[in-house]
Amino acid sequence: MSAYSTALHALSERLDSELAQLRQRQHAQALSVVEAATERCRILERHLDACRELQTQYLGDSTGRSRDNP
Repeated sequence: MSAYSTALHALSERLDSELAQLRQRQHAQALSVVEAATERCRILERHLDACRELQTQYLGDSTGRSRDNP
């Protein structure tokens, strides 16, 4: 497995964990439906930002250059 795949897999596991914790809090009625939806959006946005960062780091930016190899 490549370093990129390994890092992406770790991000996916973190996402799954954060969403599971959020579901537990919602089921325990610690969060309203609106609060849970707002937090879910934050979690997903952070995940997408992290995925984009990995993509740039390992696969390069839109010009095809990676940050480590300009």
